[in-house]
Amino acid sequence: MSKIECGYTEASKKKLREDMTEWLERHLAGDFPEEVVSLCVNLDEDGGGCDLSGCECFDPEDEDWGCEIVYDFGTENDRLLWDEYPDSDDWDDDEWDKVNESEELEKTQDLVAGIVKEYCQTGKYADKLRKLQGVGVGFCDGPLQLVYQQDYK
Repeated sequence: MSKIECGYTEASKKKLREDMTEWLERHLAGDFPEEVVSLCVNLDEDGGGCDLSGCECFDPEDEDWGCEIVYDFGTENDRLLWDEYPDSDDWDDDEWDKVNESEELEKTQDLVAGIVKEYCQTGKYADKLRKLQGVGVGFCDGPLQLVYQQDYK
């Protein structure tokens, strides 16, 4: 199998932005538990979807803050899914390695991070996100891309 291509078209980017905005609004509408001080958008390494995690700590110097999950915003049973990758159910280990080593995961992370960053600025519940210490986007076993950090003055 050749290198997996992300294949996001302008139309699919627009659709993902619309779907993600609707999904974020559905899951950010309620109150957050007090112990949630940061939020992480967790991406699947196969590029097929994401969920939200409310975390009990935040440290921009230590990406492991995204592992300190205390709340799932109801996304455990309502993950945002998209179909921009080929069906990966039948991939063997060599094919998975090509996906995980490719630039496509970074492209997906950058795309989602851009959507979430914009939502933090102008989304319906942006004020709730800006009250958190930080918001990041990333893969479970990869680096987090910080899209919002509360300004401490």
